[in-house]
Amino acid sequence: MPLEVRWFNKNMTNYELANKWFTSIDQIFEKECRDDQYLFLPNSEDIGIKLRPWKDEEENKKPPKLEIKWRKKKNTNFNLIGNKISGTLEEWIKWGWVFTSPPESTDTGIDFFSLLPNGPGIKITKWRVLRRYNYQDILKSVERIDTDSGEEGLQCEITKLNCNNEIWWSIGFEGIGKKNNELEFRNAIQKILKDFKIKLEKTDSFGYPEWLKCNFNQFS
Repeated sequence: MPLEVRWFNKNMTNYELANKWFTSIDQIFEKECRDDQYLFLPNSEDIGIKLRPWKDEEENKKPPKLEIKWRKKKNTNFNLIGNKISGTLEEWIKWGWVFTSPPESTDTGIDFFSLLPNGPGIKITKWRVLRRYNYQDILKSVERIDTDSGEEGLQCEITKLNCNNEIWWSIGFEGIGKKNNELEFRNAIQKILKDFKIKLEKTDSFGYPEWLKCNFNQFS
């Protein structure tokens, strides 16, 4: 049940600063662009349901993946670096299924996750840069790990978002593996963000379901 903490903001000057900071650390990071389609649940903050495309070069020839996330608990008292960083620490459980055939429907005129207002879906285009870190020993410097290495650690990402023609950006941290050690998680983030110039505030800290609920109810 990995931990997560994330912030959303519409200040694109800060996005440029954050993206420059992230990509200047070194050249060992990943970049991707994809469209995630979320089931819009305007009354829920604890459930996230989305269709996620495959991210390799053959993605258009392979079936999509359905992901469901459930927020087991949250802690709104997440503070680091003398309260320069304040947010909501969340614990999520994730399930995933790969489609091998089209889903059945009681209305053949509406595709699965058809976008609002004709269906229940809301699309988020994401441009992400990310890297993964190993925190086996919190007393040592944070070391990068390869994607899908099987090691325990956390992922850091800077993401530009387009949702219903609104442009946002996000910085987020997500645990990798099955460990759930909050002390390691906090210490790793504090080391990564030691030179980060942007203040991260609790009022901007959400998971995706809560962010959608708070900012896009007018599209339902």
